[in-house]
Formats: sequence, C-alpha cells, structure tokens
Amino acid sequence: MGIEIVESAVEDANRAAKANGIENARFLAGDVLELIDTLTTRPDLLVVDSPRDGIHPKAIEKLKQLDAPRILYISCNPVTQKRDIDIFAAAGYAVEHLEAVDQFPRTVHAEAIALLAK
Repeated sequence: MGIEIVESAVEDANRAAKANGIENARFLAGDVLELIDTLTTRPDLLVVDSPRDGIHPKAIEKLKQLDAPRILYISCNPVTQKRDIDIFAAAGYAVEHLEAVDQFPRTVHAEAIALLAK
C-alpha cells in the first residue's frame, strides 16, 4: 500500500506496478493523515520519504500505532530525520543501518536513509 499526496506520482506508481506484473501493490492519492486510518492490516515495512520539515507529529503518532517491525526512513534533511528517529526510538525502534546518498553532486544536499527496526 502506498500513500502519496501527489496524484501524478500515484498514477506513475500504479502504471509501473502494472507494467512490471506486480499485483499485490496498491497506491492511493491523498493525505497520509486521512488515508492511514483506512489500513486494515499491519505492514511488514513502512517506507517514509518525508518532506524537508520532517514527518508531521500527528503522522508520526499514526505510524507508531501501525507497529510495523521495520521502517525505512528517507529524508533530505538529516536534522529533522534525527528528531523523528528519536521519537520512533522512544517507541522501541532502533537504527539498524544509516547511509547518506549523494544524489545531487556538487551541492550540499544528500539523502539520508535510515532503516529502523523494533
């Protein structure tokens, strides 16, 4: 299940899944704060790609309630990612792996990817 606020990204994801024969994925366009309440099963893995400001505090609370065994947290702002990881740590998550990826050569920007596990 994928939830994304940008409708064109959801359309692309659904097209890519179909083109690759992936039948067990569904992507929804909308606000994660609203659509997360429609989930009926516990996810094995949460993949979160937050905005520069980090995960909204209400969204963090909802994500914690899903009690996924693992969270892959992608961020373009390591400062807000650290803040959010501390919140997840208080809920029993620990950083299993952390890596910076330089997707923007010759700039100060990098993506920080953290795998959290319970």
